[in-house]
Amino acid sequence: MSEPLHPGSKEDFINNLPDEKLAEIFKWLPIRERFRLSRVCRRWSRIRPTCITTFDSACCRKMTLPRMGVLAKRFRSLRQAFIRNREKDMLENKIVCKGVLSLCGLYLRCLTLRDFSSTCVVELISQTPNLQHLRIMGDNLSVKRLEKVAGLLPSLRSLELNLSSQATKLSVKYNALSRMEGEVISKCHKLEYLSLGNSSKTHKEFLFPANLKYLDLRYANGRSNYYLKQAVRYCKNVEAIHLPFVYEPCEKTLQFLGQVSGLTFLAIYFHTMYFQRHPEPFSRFCSRLSHLRALELCSANVTTLSEISRCCKQLEHLSFHIFQIGITDDNWTEVLSLAALPKLCSLSIILMHFNKTQYTEFFSSLAAKGNLQYIKVTTYHSSRTLIPVESVCELLQSCKELQYIDLDIDNENGDSYTKLCQTVDKIEEMDRDLAPASRRNGLAAQIKVCKNMPEVEKYKWLHFMKRVPRSPIHTKWQWGCLSAGKPKWFDE
Repeated sequence: MSEPLHPGSKEDFINNLPDEKLAEIFKWLPIRERFRLSRVCRRWSRIRPTCITTFDSACCRKMTLPRMGVLAKRFRSLRQAFIRNREKDMLENKIVCKGVLSLCGLYLRCLTLRDFSSTCVVELISQTPNLQHLRIMGDNLSVKRLEKVAGLLPSLRSLELNLSSQATKLSVKYNALSRMEGEVISKCHKLEYLSLGNSSKTHKEFLFPANLKYLDLRYANGRSNYYLKQAVRYCKNVEAIHLPFVYEPCEKTLQFLGQVSGLTFLAIYFHTMYFQRHPEPFSRFCSRLSHLRALELCSANVTTLSEISRCCKQLEHLSFHIFQIGITDDNWTEVLSLAALPKLCSLSIILMHFNKTQYTEFFSSLAAKGNLQYIKVTTYHSSRTLIPVESVCELLQSCKELQYIDLDIDNENGDSYTKLCQTVDKIEEMDRDLAPASRRNGLAAQIKVCKNMPEVEKYKWLHFMKRVPRSPIHTKWQWGCLSAGKPKWFDE
């Protein structure tokens, strides 16, 4: 049991916390407790990009508007907020949120609204003229009020709309909301990122803004082809597309994707067993995507790996699963061909039932290139074979730009982590005068501890990890992912 802190040491304890830890603690505190921590509030200007502030009825319903107004003055630098209406019938929650936004709305750039009425949504948004990222979720929105959203936010750059639910899918309200989605989007001329849900089939013309770069259709299961068609027609600058999971992608999907000339990032989740039986469609598909720089697949087999390595020579980031089905000694070279991709520097894969020899050969091929920056390899849970530590050490020594590593390492002999520590110490000693500070201090190592790891080894590794920062890696390929609720351009 940890010793209790003395009264005089509480402030020192808070002041000595890293920003990311402080932001994590701050995020989960009730709003009244946040205002009591004056030391935390003084550091708010530094930790604000890493923390979401949540206002909801469960935390705010007992606080009066004047009191909330006085406290909210400390948050004039607030840049992002998540507002949830847990008790829809409570007027007080609406008043409290308006009181907070009246003081910090001018500075707010990211806002999430969930389960508010359309009248309240418009009133809240009207107090945030500089908003650049907006997320609206809920199924209790009326069409007339929602018309005003686009006019209030001429500078909006990122928009996520999830206005419908299964309960209203066949209703007139659902169809009207679908039409209104198109109206809102067409008026936001500066939109760069757009995420859409499943829209209505009755809407005939969905106009996308010409400057759109990132299109997220993960939740548009029934309308992804329609959206793709409209994007090809109206958007000439689309760089990234994220599609929903389908078992057998239709020919139209592959055809539309092939027409997006500037596409550099594609996340398409289909079951590749279909292409093992029908390799021709995927071959034609890959031949049209020779300019791709980032590709994410739900699964992969020998057929897809062969086509990717043959056609996509510009790939920098690749994420997929490897199924053991179809991989033999004769076609193992197709898997190794991935390491030969000239520009590949980010790799995330799940290997299933690979033996030690295959792991060694695969990592040796990756190490031979020496340009990896990000690697995450997860072994199959039921497999007894993990990644040999010698292969990991070779990778660490060869890849001078490596920033992030997440691996399941074999610790059968009980000395794997000692070898890793020695390897990294050797690298630091060799590169101390030559390598930049990012090389020595920027490695975010997340090497998983095996259950059978001896206590002595565990202590050595934990002691070593204290010297290695574990800050999260944000790669340029995470185009549409929101880190702590903010888009990648948030800190520009």
